[in-house]
Amino acid sequence: NVPQFTQNEYRCEVPENSPAMWVCHVLAIDVDSESYGKVNYRILEGNVNNVFNIDSENGLLSTTKSLDREELPEYRLIIEAVDQNNSSYKDITVVLVLVLDTNDQAPRFTQIFITEIPEDSPVGHTILQIVATDDDIGANAVTSYSIIDQGENALPFRIDKTSGCMTVMRSLDRESQAHYMVKVKANDSAWSGRTVCYASSCY
Repeated sequence: NVPQFTQNEYRCEVPENSPAMWVCHVLAIDVDSESYGKVNYRILEGNVNNVFNIDSENGLLSTTKSLDREELPEYRLIIEAVDQNNSSYKDITVVLVLVLDTNDQAPRFTQIFITEIPEDSPVGHTILQIVATDDDIGANAVTSYSIIDQGENALPFRIDKTSGCMTVMRSLDRESQAHYMVKVKANDSAWSGRTVCYASSCY
């Protein structure tokens, strides 16, 4: 008899950055008795960088090292079960391994921001939008923006913590101060990144 997997497709999850660990158990049944009912398992396709191993006798699938979701978020493995006594008797199944995200990436800025502001800009006028990127996903990628406290030299600007839009908070006086350096921080729940915005008041 031909061995048959109990499922046409298996779905498994592995947290990224976890050490080598058990993933799932695939099972093919051969109704032949005793030694004629034994099967061998192997991975046919999808084992990128050989990060998975399967026990040829019992079908236990495990990782050989930690996985990185930002490198590859999902693996599609083709597993084969072969009758030990007749290699022409075989079956295949698919194992989908989803790599779960952990908060291992800091928000980052790709530039220093430079802008000009008309001196007569009204309070609430949007100067520019500060944008950070985060390679994590979901809640791990939620970024909050803030202006780093500069003590007594309080800046006439504020930043929306969600959108990163920077606006004028009070009237500007070019003769009093024409140039500003605004230090901005982006935080997720575990990491932070920083950038600088150079703003010049103009007529």
